[in-house]
Amino acid sequence: MVTRPRSYTDAITRKPAKDLKTLGSNILSDIQMGLGFKEKTSDYQARTRRTRDRMAAERERKKASGGGDRKPAKKVAPQKTPEQIAKEKERAEGQERRKKFEQKRGKFVAKRRALLRNIMND
Repeated sequence: MVTRPRSYTDAITRKPAKDLKTLGSNILSDIQMGLGFKEKTSDYQARTRRTRDRMAAERERKKASGGGDRKPAKKVAPQKTPEQIAKEKERAEGQERRKKFEQKRGKFVAKRRALLRNIMND
């Protein structure tokens, strides 16, 4: 949106709107000024002040609407169905039976089972 100057002196003294071509150079120089490689200009300070004011206004709007700065709560994991619980229980019982069997029959059976498992996986 183009604003019309109030008076002739305003038209002479005000700087014309910047072209989009200078946008990239502004970003580079802003980074350099922010890091302290270049001296800060009044344009840079005005841009950063506007950005800070905009961010503060946005925070205030969020607080007023009850949003706040907090992150949304994590989703709760869905409850397990009776079928899933039964499968887990069956799996746990099978593992217990296997451990008891291996303890009872000794390491020999466990080694053979591991050997067969490795052969089947290859």
